[in-house]
Amino acid sequence: MSGKAQISRISNYNDSFLSKEGGDNIMAVNKPYGDGARKGAVRDRSQVFNPHTDRFVKRDRDTGQFIDMKSDKKPFKGVSKED
Repeated sequence: MSGKAQISRISNYNDSFLSKEGGDNIMAVNKPYGDGARKGAVRDRSQVFNPHTDRFVKRDRDTGQFIDMKSDKKPFKGVSKED
């Protein structure tokens, strides 16, 4: 298949998805399947600031085991902080 024919084929494929009956091009839109957003803090997790590394560390509240450390100096989103 030549390059020109391939470009034409791709163009026709895109036009079939992005055009209305009247021929006006519209933008593709995702379907509204709920927002999937978390409400409130993550449960059974907490974070504490480690002054030696200047990073926040996430830990499991049940076992006390450290789970993860941030690569930047910002706190984890949605994880409650310990004092």
